[in-house]
Amino acid sequence: RLGYIFIDTGAMYRAVTLYALEQGAIGENGVDEAAVVQLLPQINISFRFNAERGASDVYVNGELVEDKIRSIEVSNAVSSVSSIGAVREKLVAMQQQMGRERGVVMDGRDIGTVVFPEAYGGEPQTGASMTMISHTLCVLSIPLLYAAMVAIFGTPFGQLL
Repeated sequence: RLGYIFIDTGAMYRAVTLYALEQGAIGENGVDEAAVVQLLPQINISFRFNAERGASDVYVNGELVEDKIRSIEVSNAVSSVSSIGAVREKLVAMQQQMGRERGVVMDGRDIGTVVFPEAYGGEPQTGASMTMISHTLCVLSIPLLYAAMVAIFGTPFGQLL
């Protein structure tokens, strides 16, 4: 086993959205961007492998929120929250730190272009890329992730984590 943890970056945006909802920064009048930005220093997002599910669970400030972040309320607001520049900056910094701390499999739309632009040959990329760097596997989609893990290791990622 590699001991890598699966990081779903979309779930991170959902986690911020959930926290903002719980703290009243999102209400009937929509997203209060300034209030969301003020909450950012209070948010710690982590992932822990759940052997029963064979996948990583999302935690916010130590609380398991895997089911909560999939609610319709979060789904309705996550696009607005993810469009806030300070939210993107905070989460990209968190993703980069997670990649530096340990081996991860990271799924998200900007992993090879924004989060780890140097991942492919030391040059920023303009398109999807998959490469191993410093024990970090950058992957842009679940189907690609699954196919890559089977091709490289002969088994899907859930059995390796």
